[in-house]
Amino acid sequence: MLGDGWKIGGMKMDKMAELTQTLYRQMAESETLDGVIKQNLAGLGYGE
Repeated sequence: MLGDGWKIGGMKMDKMAELTQTLYRQMAESETLDGVIKQNLAGLGYGE
């Protein structure tokens, strides 16, 4: 792992790690919400 002082593209690696964690949380939430939306559509008669 790169040290605290390393930068890639002008961004400190600790900030990149934080952004990556946020992205993965958002992707997990997106999967959950997609499931809820599919259930609601099926309940309305628009399921697959």
